[in-house]
Amino acid sequence: MSGDNSVFIPPVTLFKYEEFRQFAKDAALVVCTPEYFRSPFLDDEKRLKRVTLTAVGVNVRGLPLSFKYVLDFDDFHDPSKTWDEESADVTRLMSELVDEIGAASTLVQGRVETEASLGEVLSRP
Repeated sequence: MSGDNSVFIPPVTLFKYEEFRQFAKDAALVVCTPEYFRSPFLDDEKRLKRVTLTAVGVNVRGLPLSFKYVLDFDDFHDPSKTWDEESADVTRLMSELVDEIGAASTLVQGRVETEASLGEVLSRP
């Protein structure tokens, strides 16, 4: 058994999509977590509010790191358009960016847990 202790390193949040795209190419896996606007009507088309992309297992100087980038509706806000036009355009644009990442890496839809589980916390000395 190894004497190495594992240390949790939270994902590094990036502010530029181009930087994230570079790290995503080298990632073992990219996790996509979409969030949608809520609607009271079941037949409404889903409109993206936010997409969190996390590149997991990027080798940086021998250390596997995770990088996170958030696509947010407010970043694409265009007051000259109606809600329907704007939300449809933003949903299309976000979907295209996610497809671009998926074409260059292994993309799955899910969630990355960033907190230690209760069992891990209780077992620490």
